[in-house]
Amino acid sequence: MTATAQQLEYLKNSIQSIQDYPKPGILFRDVTSLLEDPKAYALSIELLVEKYKDAGITKVVGDRSTWFSVWCAGLRWRWA
Repeated sequence: MTATAQQLEYLKNSIQSIQDYPKPGILFRDVTSLLEDPKAYALSIELLVEKYKDAGITKVVGDRSTWFSVWCAGLRWRWA
């Protein structure tokens, strides 16, 4: 599945942008809003898995619990 412009726009709009956080000049992209939208969350996982399904990935390391939950959801599709 290749992402359409409409799908990418939907995902982009589901991510909250917070200006000047945590300090002036920073535009923080908060993916919490994406995770709270079941349609956006499912679409993001579907596109992520599609992009990397043939990359031979066997392990994933992350420094944030948010991304851990994203990859765990992706694993469902990998071994389904």
